[in-house]
Amino acid sequence: MRPRRKRVDPEELSAHIQRLKVAGETSAWITKKHPFLVYVLPAIPLTLILGDPVATVLYNLGI
Repeated sequence: MRPRRKRVDPEELSAHIQRLKVAGETSAWITKKHPFLVYVLPAIPLTLILGDPVATVLYNLGI
């Protein structure tokens, strides 16, 4: 999924905030839109070099 490219209408945003306040929320978790591959990419070379540690543990346990 790609992030939306259009900006949210200020009135619509205010309505969302008001619904959160009515629901009793006092804070919101907001993150930047990072692609998932940014986090997966460093794991790929490590897995290729070191292998899957879970598989190694299971093999050593005889499972």
